[in-house]
Amino acid sequence: MEYVFICGNLYPFQVGGMEVFNHYLIRELKKTQNLKIISHQNRPDFFSKDEFARVKTFFPHGLFFSIFIFFKFLIKKSPNQRVVVSFSKAHWINWLPYILLKKIVNLKYIVIIHSGDLGSWGNIPIQNQLMQNSYKVFGVSNEICDYYVRLTGSNIYYLPPLIPFEDVKLDKFESREFLNLPVENKIILIVGSLKPLKNPETIIQSFELLGKDFIKKECLNVVVVGDGEMNGKLRLMVKKIDMEENFFFAGIQPRELIPYYYQSADLFLISSEYEGRPLALLEALKYPLEIIGSDADGVKSILERFDGNIFTKNDPESLAKLLKKIFTDPDYSPKFKEANKYFKENFDYKVFLNEFLKLTE
Repeated sequence: MEYVFICGNLYPFQVGGMEVFNHYLIRELKKTQNLKIISHQNRPDFFSKDEFARVKTFFPHGLFFSIFIFFKFLIKKSPNQRVVVSFSKAHWINWLPYILLKKIVNLKYIVIIHSGDLGSWGNIPIQNQLMQNSYKVFGVSNEICDYYVRLTGSNIYYLPPLIPFEDVKLDKFESREFLNLPVENKIILIVGSLKPLKNPETIIQSFELLGKDFIKKECLNVVVVGDGEMNGKLRLMVKKIDMEENFFFAGIQPRELIPYYYQSADLFLISSEYEGRPLALLEALKYPLEIIGSDADGVKSILERFDGNIFTKNDPESLAKLLKKIFTDPDYSPKFKEANKYFKENFDYKVFLNEFLKLTE
């Protein structure tokens, strides 16, 4: 069997949940399967030249990339190939080649739905055809699966967006020293893209409500791992409330360092407007730290499994009250042990990988 991954964006050039998920799925499949990657981006060092095909495109990239994909598989297609496509909100022209290739040469393509926005599709008939003509369709959350089953009538399998999370041999304080973070302070960790869908400004607004005296008394620091279009705006917001010494913008970090950030933290915070099944949150479940999440469906559905800490999205006051409760209420009962148990019982990467191989053989 040969898997061919069509990747418009690639890790480490983009570090969103979809790119990281695809990177590790490809890495693990390579151990037992023949595999190729097609992308318009440069070849990362961990792919050999034989495994990688770069497509030079022009603007608009979606159109030219789609044309290349169509003719490539029209001319050279193997019955033992499984073409893997990551579906998210994009122009319908991106999906048309696979539908045509299925009808012309019986291309067996697999769709993995990562969409973080279940809004208007723009061209529903095309997306319906994409799902209905696919060899298999996977969704990265139960909510996404249910939505697209209703929308398309296709059989959609749940595929948790996992990666093989690495263990950390350093303890919390050793990890902080390793990362050059404040050793004695309480650290709140944010991991992910800095874009409007993630609502990172809500966190800064909640700190403004808590006030400098409270922040100083409780020795709170926020460590932001990631980058994106809102980086500049967020830095200005922090400067405006005079809390630059409390926020550390670490930028994009190598994947191998991410576990140390989790290990160093006291609390993980995710404030998204919408999530399918957030990879950053799943990884946080593995560590001995408290978790706060918004009531976005993909976040809330996880935290409710162990009575986790949930605040109202886009509501800084709701978040501020919850932060104050966790850090100052003597009756607050930590929940990380329940989170750790939930992770161990539900997110085994080897089980998920074997199931994927079985369904796509």
